[in-house]
Amino acid sequence: SQMVLSPWVVSARIVKFLEGIGGITLNSVLIYFLLRTNLGSAARLYRISCLISRTSTLLFSWLSQTNSKMPLMVGGGFVPTLYGPLLHLIPEKLADLFFVAFLSQAHMMWEMIPAPSILQYLSLYKSESRNSKKLFLAYIIPILLFETINQKYFQDHCLKYIPTVEYRKEIQGVIAELHGAGPKDCRIYGVPKFSKNGEYDLMTMIYFDVFPSYFSSYGLFVFTAIQIREKLRSLGKIVSSKTEIMQRRFFLTQVAQIFLPLVLLSFPTGLVVTSAFLGVDLANFSFLFVYAFWISPSA
Repeated sequence: SQMVLSPWVVSARIVKFLEGIGGITLNSVLIYFLLRTNLGSAARLYRISCLISRTSTLLFSWLSQTNSKMPLMVGGGFVPTLYGPLLHLIPEKLADLFFVAFLSQAHMMWEMIPAPSILQYLSLYKSESRNSKKLFLAYIIPILLFETINQKYFQDHCLKYIPTVEYRKEIQGVIAELHGAGPKDCRIYGVPKFSKNGEYDLMTMIYFDVFPSYFSSYGLFVFTAIQIREKLRSLGKIVSSKTEIMQRRFFLTQVAQIFLPLVLLSFPTGLVVTSAFLGVDLANFSFLFVYAFWISPSA
């Protein structure tokens, strides 16, 4: 008999669809105005930074529309599950490609959190440097820092979420029981809590990916934000009021864009990490993370 999809899945698919369409529309409009509006030579560097950020989130929103990825804590592991009525029509390799592209983009956005603040820091403290050099350093420093911390798993991290055939079948049974979803309704990705044969697992992900990326990204941001704030206090004495206002607005925009998502995601993320350490399946409580993540301004 035909299984009926859980209301949790149906509602989450609606939320994700609306978020994706909204993200594509809003970011496209913002990119249009950033390209069309003359912000002056002083703001040129920050406009480029904003264009990079908006283009990145536009790509993220577009990729989110190619699959309804729902990160679940079920079956003793972390299981990003793709839901979509056309999944069974997409070749397996293509579905894997879209998933890895989406995960890579999400990961890159996370790593790039401090880039705008590094750019402003360099603009304030290294004003004599060329703009191209400032841009290059602002976006390469976070990547190099994370790669240095996480050398063992950095290169092929996202590929490790493509599970073995055995693990996929195992979790498919869990998802079928929990959500009434068969192979034509969803595609399983993810990692078990502990690997049996030395493969990538949930605890490895937490220790070598989640924690390093979290502390490196927010650590860099906090460091540069403190330095920027100190510089802004004395900025009015050496630059025009217009430039000072621009610098302060850019700084406050960064703070809002970074800390609002952090506040919104702290509880569900903490719940997921805690459940991972305790070995607790969140079942449908996993959707708390799904909803919070997609409503977050960072998305």
